[in-house]
Amino acid sequence: MAVTSQRSKRLSARLAQTAATALIAAVLGVALPATTAFGQTQDYTSCLDQAIKAPAKTREAAKRWGALGGGDQARHCAAIALIHLGSERLAAEELTRLGSDPGGLGVEDRFGALMLAGDLWLRNDRPKLAHASFQRADVLVPNSLVADVGLARVAADQQNWPAAISHLNKVITEAPTNPEALTLRAAALRRSGDPKAALRDAVSAVQFAPGAALAWFERGAAEMALGARDSAELSWLRAAELDPEGVPGDMARVNLQKLVLAQ
Repeated sequence: MAVTSQRSKRLSARLAQTAATALIAAVLGVALPATTAFGQTQDYTSCLDQAIKAPAKTREAAKRWGALGGGDQARHCAAIALIHLGSERLAAEELTRLGSDPGGLGVEDRFGALMLAGDLWLRNDRPKLAHASFQRADVLVPNSLVADVGLARVAADQQNWPAAISHLNKVITEAPTNPEALTLRAAALRRSGDPKAALRDAVSAVQFAPGAALAWFERGAAEMALGARDSAELSWLRAAELDPEGVPGDMARVNLQKLVLAQ
């Protein structure tokens, strides 16, 4: 999109990584100058930056900015601050409202707000609300691959593997080298009883993103499902090495411990 905020992309990427999917980099914000409650002319990108660095102060400042005419940009900035204050459900509610209001933000910003809201709802065990947010985003920007990935994540969360695979087929047809989509489809295929197809996707994901721990984990899981214990062990060792503190690395270490105990 033409008006992408790099800081907002990094924010959404961190949320997705924490959720162990790393699939969504939501597009948030436009750089529109405004006189803000910070006491000087400040653009929207700076507000988002401060929401990450000093969320409590920024939230209060964004409220004052809103009272002075900051509008939906001020509400959006306050919602980002809420995320960093640990109030993810409140942030998701506000982002959902912003994304659903046709008279407020522009289409790109509404789309980004809905995608981030979907991420937050899914992180907070509200899959129906996550699905609604991603669905609204898909209607707002038809045929969006990003929204399809979001819908696939919700389906996978509900263990609706056929629905997840259907959404991911659309994504991979248009973006065959997307490692995140390939990794998620590998998981869905494996869980639906097709480890051979899962391994093909996981091998491709590793090829396109050799530093992605989750892709290596799925490769190991598919190999193990096919009885290739030694190969699975090597894949999980690589996942653990790439991700010493994250969720994919932890899952790999658990499986490696199981292999040791089974000897």
